Amino acid sequence: MGQTIFFFSLAWCAFFLSLKSFKRRGKGVTPPWKLSRAEVKGVFYNFTFLMSPFFKESARLYPKKFILGLGMHGGVVLALLLPLLWPLFEEGWMNSLAAMATLTAAHFAMALLFFRIRDRELRAISIFDDYASLLLTMFLLGSATLHLVLKTAATNDILLMSASLIFFAMPFGKLKHALFFFLVRYDYGTLLGKRGVFKNE
Repeated sequence: MGQTIFFFSLAWCAFFLSLKSFKRRGKGVTPPWKLSRAEVKGVFYNFTFLMSPFFKESARLYPKKFILGLGMHGGVVLALLLPLLWPLFEEGWMNSLAAMATLTAAHFAMALLFFRIRDRELRAISIFDDYASLLLTMFLLGSATLHLVLKTAATNDILLMSASLIFFAMPFGKLKHALFFFLVRYDYGTLLGKRGVFKNE
């Protein structure tokens, strides 16, 4: 049952991703096989240099929170992949490394939640979605760590449930950036290429 719901949640995300891709066709977005040389350069630039911490204002102004966010996101990716790649992480050093990674990421998520609650300015602009996203993330990372350590049918069901909740919520709210990450960066990269905007030159 847990696996059925999990794969249904994946199909749910795939549907919204396909819908987003279809809507982009009428907005003048250049498909990959028709990219000009400048657009290819823009896409490459947006997926490489602009993702570097050296180009991110948030990394310079808030290095601690940036590192926490980076670690949390890495743990989330790993946790979401566990149901699909479980044989790789079931035993041995891969299991131990993954457990440490998800546990660390869970602590990072808790630290970010603490910062959000404690910081007056950040708290003032936070909405329900901000807290819900962090709580769902913590639930996912905690269940992933639990399953990596205990490896029981019950912990597997909890992991599948937490991952499914993330995927069901992904097309909406703050988690949307994870689902549409590549599409958005691709579109912005083509725009940068057309306009010739490259900060490192």
